[in-house]
Formats: sequence, structure tokens, C-alpha cells
Amino acid sequence: GLYVHIPFCRSICSFCPYCKELFDHGTAEKYFLALLKEIDLVCAGQDHRKATSLYFGGGSPALMVNYLGEIIQKLKKHFTILGGIGVELHPDDITEETLQRLKRAGVTMLSIGIQSFDEACLKTLGRNQTDYGDILRKLQLVRSFGFSVLDMDLIFAIPNQTVSSIAKDIQIAFDNGATQISTYPWIDFSFAKNQYRPMPERKKKRLLKAIALIGNQKNLERTSVWT
Repeated sequence: GLYVHIPFCRSICSFCPYCKELFDHGTAEKYFLALLKEIDLVCAGQDHRKATSLYFGGGSPALMVNYLGEIIQKLKKHFTILGGIGVELHPDDITEETLQRLKRAGVTMLSIGIQSFDEACLKTLGRNQTDYGDILRKLQLVRSFGFSVLDMDLIFAIPNQTVSSIAKDIQIAFDNGATQISTYPWIDFSFAKNQYRPMPERKKKRLLKAIALIGNQKNLERTSVWT
């Protein structure tokens, strides 16, 4: 598969370990032009190779939504993309215009970084608070566009998180259009400015087992293990 990294964010979340910086239009333009050159350099003489999929992560790729179509077309000159084209999407970036642009660019899968629907958990993560009702309205808007895959990212083992809280998060995700969920453990990276201590391993494993049990009860298939 192919992965393209878009390193720009509107704000920096303390829990995120990935390469990112605050969005700037001028820097994004330079990055776009450099990326097109990079694709040609890396793929020179390798046209028409098969790729299982194409995925845009970040950062917040939707901040460069105006460029994604051209990046995808550039990649298609070198690769035959056999599967879907996915884009990570921050809840703040969900608008009708952005969804229309993603659709026109050929995107078939969205992966929305919900992290949690629980206000206390979001506060612990340092994520800007978003009105719960507004999030649900945005998810209904996403559903109306008919993307073939709608993934929702959920973080587990957030300090003070409970089994009932993560179970509620999973239920809300599927009730609001998720075709799959991805769950990641909260990790207290050494460089992060987290105010809370990580959950003990014993409790982390208890939550992970609970997630697996909930999945089994919903007849879901566990397709991969991240860590």
C-alpha cells in the first residue's frame, strides 16, 4: 500500500507522537510542490506498479484538501491502485464542502479521529472540547455522502477511563455510521506534556479484553493488532 503524510494541524495534541506542525498556507504550498517532486523521484522508472491501497494520514490531511486530488492523480501515473483511497479526518474538518472535495478526489474511506465521545476523557487528552450534539450532526452529514468505509479512531486506557465509558464510545460510533473502529492505547510519550500518569498495565489489559469482548458480542471481526 501507499502512505502519504500530511504533517499540518490546526492545534497540537499532546498525546500525538507523529510528525506535525501548525498549519500555514505558505508552508503547505511548498510541501505540496516538494511532495509532487518526491513522488516522481521515488517512482522514476517504476510506472504501473500495483498498490493495494492509498492512505493519507497526518496531521490533518483535510487542511490540504485542495491539493489531494492532484496528489492522487500524480500517484496514479505511477501506480494502479487496486483498493480504496483513505483519508484521516479531524472532527473539526467535517464540513459539506470538504466532504464534497474528498468525494471528487476519489476518496472512498474516511478515518475520523474521534478518540472519545466522553467529555472527561477528551479533557484528559487535552483535546479541544466540541459540542456533543454538533459531533453527532457532523457524523450524520458524513453518512449522507455514502463513503464505502467509515472508520472511527478511539483511544483506550485514557487515565480514569472505565470499561463502561469505552463500551459507550464503541456503541455511539456504530450507532452513528461507523463500519469499523480502530482502537489505540493512550501512551505517555516522554516528550508529551501530559498532566496525568498512564494507567497501570493490568488495567490497560482489562480494557483491551473488554473491547475484544464487546466486538465478539457485536459479531465483529478483529482484522489486525496494532500493538
